[in-house]
Amino acid sequence: MRPRNKTGSESSNSRSRCRRVSALPDETKRSKQQSDSKFKVMTQGVTYSNSGDSRRAELRNYGDKPPFRDFRKGAALQDAVGLRPVDRAALELQTPTTIGAKYGIGFEVEKERFSRSVVREYPLLCGFERDGSCGWEAVTNILPLLPACNWRTKIYDLMHQAERVIDDQWSRSTLNCGGHVSVSVEGMSGDELLMRMRPLSGIILALYRGRLLTSERYMAHNWNMLPRQYSDKMIGYSGYNGAAGKYSLANPRRESLEYRLPSRITSVRSMRLRYELMYVLVDGAVKVQTEAQVRRRYTPIIRAMYDDVAKADKVIELSKHFDKFIMTGKVNAKVLPWVDPRRNIPEAWTRCAKRLWREHSGERDWRGNPVLPRL
Repeated sequence: MRPRNKTGSESSNSRSRCRRVSALPDETKRSKQQSDSKFKVMTQGVTYSNSGDSRRAELRNYGDKPPFRDFRKGAALQDAVGLRPVDRAALELQTPTTIGAKYGIGFEVEKERFSRSVVREYPLLCGFERDGSCGWEAVTNILPLLPACNWRTKIYDLMHQAERVIDDQWSRSTLNCGGHVSVSVEGMSGDELLMRMRPLSGIILALYRGRLLTSERYMAHNWNMLPRQYSDKMIGYSGYNGAAGKYSLANPRRESLEYRLPSRITSVRSMRLRYELMYVLVDGAVKVQTEAQVRRRYTPIIRAMYDDVAKADKVIELSKHFDKFIMTGKVNAKVLPWVDPRRNIPEAWTRCAKRLWREHSGERDWRGNPVLPRL
């Protein structure tokens, strides 16, 4: 039996539907092609996987973690996709087909405890070990410190893979926990990097100023970040002390610089923002940019750290006063409540700091310490 012919209206509707399907907008086609190319790029280039070392999946004693894996080298040219021309100096060509990062970074993720289900090997982590101040810590491998590009996206993916270790929702931390950060630059010693980073580190003190008061035991020395030969002029918890050892605010090592001041890491997002901030600071230090130039670069990052833009702007403004404190050793009224509330070094105070003390030193907290106005 032969099928009936379509009516005129039915055939015209069918033709119009075909035209609509075949005439996809050019923008939709382009977006589909772009997403396909992005997926192709993400699946090419460097990949990170577990090493198979069982020690990386164990809670070990302090100093007994396995050796670090160094991820700064061996990326492919495809991993530089998305890199801005202004950031090309952060990478170097190793071979005609591979690239490396000139800057490196490592994090310590301190937690009160880790549940048994999260203690396993992750490509991001070197291992787990006991921590004297908090309980336990997860230490990352040596990561490339990168600008925005495909390679950095892969590093962020490693952080998300270890989310149950990093996020307080699964691994709880307390105020006693810290988040030490170590940075390195190819061809620079820790002392050289200290001198380069020193003029730009006021934002670190402004962000984590509360730990100057609560964790002085573990960073008692050298708050003004002087090299070792100027130990008689170092400012710290006990005033002008002559000790620039491990428990310094910024501890230079042979090939890296460790910041001991940052507070605990509570989420993957906070680790990513710290990563971006440290890239701006290290890159600015290497390029010898001014404080104002670097401040313009990190302002969007600081604002992303806070829900309140006004509060973020106050922190940025306070960083200017901490920059002056680091470079001059002078304690003004803005930094006095955080740097010297117990009047250990009055000879370093400016006139406005002395006036603030006279006006408010009569107010005392439950410990008997003066209550000075704070930001």
